[in-house]
Parts: sequence; C-alpha cells; structure tokens
Amino acid sequence: MFAQLTPEQWQRHGVHAERGKLTVQELCRHMATHDINHIDQVRRILGR
Repeated sequence: MFAQLTPEQWQRHGVHAERGKLTVQELCRHMATHDINHIDQVRRILGR
C-alpha cells in the first residue's frame, strides 16, 4: 500500500491530539520505530 503512494500523498497530514500536525510519512516513521522502542525496553528489563 505504501509503495503506491505519490510524493504528494506522503505529505498529506492530519492533526494528532498530542503531536499536532503529522504527515503520512511522519506517522509511518513513528509507527515503524514505536514497536522497536518497546522491544528495547523489554530487553533492558530482562537484562538481554
């Protein structure tokens, strides 16, 4: 789905309640790194 977006579509935006204006590109980047952050947190807690 994302591979089909045009450059203009990547720059469309909405308003996030906490983050304010957020483009499709910024939202995708946030979603991609969000889970990685939680996985790292769990690893630190488990000492791995």
